[in-house]
Amino acid sequence: MHRRLSRLAGALVLAGVAVLLPAAPVFGVAPVATAPVEYSADGVAWSPTPPASLFPAMTIVPGDTWSVTLHLRSTRGIESVLTLALRDATASDPTFESGLALEGNDDSGAGMPSTSFARIADCTEAVPPRVVATGEVVPVTFDLTMSPALQAAQAQNSWLRFELVVGLADPGAPMDAAGCPIGSVIPGVPPVAGGGGAGAVAATGSDVAPRTAVVAVAVLAAGGLLTLVARRRRRVAEAG
Repeated sequence: MHRRLSRLAGALVLAGVAVLLPAAPVFGVAPVATAPVEYSADGVAWSPTPPASLFPAMTIVPGDTWSVTLHLRSTRGIESVLTLALRDATASDPTFESGLALEGNDDSGAGMPSTSFARIADCTEAVPPRVVATGEVVPVTFDLTMSPALQAAQAQNSWLRFELVVGLADPGAPMDAAGCPIGSVIPGVPPVAGGGGAGAVAATGSDVAPRTAVVAVAVLAAGGLLTLVARRRRRVAEAG
């Protein structure tokens, strides 16, 4: 009996931890790449297919910062210009859009400073264009931050959306009609099935407390079960 209680207590502890851990970006499920580039989440495992999204599906709360690094490696046979641009940055709520910021940096520290989604114009450069040789690796880090100033139910359950366009071509290569590079398109966050939003939503006010409460209840329940197991063992020992 005490073994079953121990296993149940362990499961509850793991359930509480799982609520707190973010999902990792998923690679290898996006549309076929059009840029001659390989992609990696860690700089070790590479794929010719871009990631399904830059950031994973997630719930973001005031004060949160999510950071991901995308490693890019040129597979073009000659020196080429690597260009990364942002487009279609928007959110379902003006307050959320103004309170949400995105920053981009390459391995030299150059890139777009932390900028409100409301101010990210189409084809904004995430990092400066650069000439890369065949096989050269360029890591680019993106930070997504929600302002701690949002309070109560401001922007509750709002969604965001944006795209990263990766281009690798000759200097002066044609751009699309909006001035973005022609290349692979990576969604910023996964789309929500059946809706126009995306997989990153705001949780402010009343939703934050219940999420914390779930973790607390799980941990307390696990602790209670462990105490019960210890008492049972003590009684068995005393009886013996």
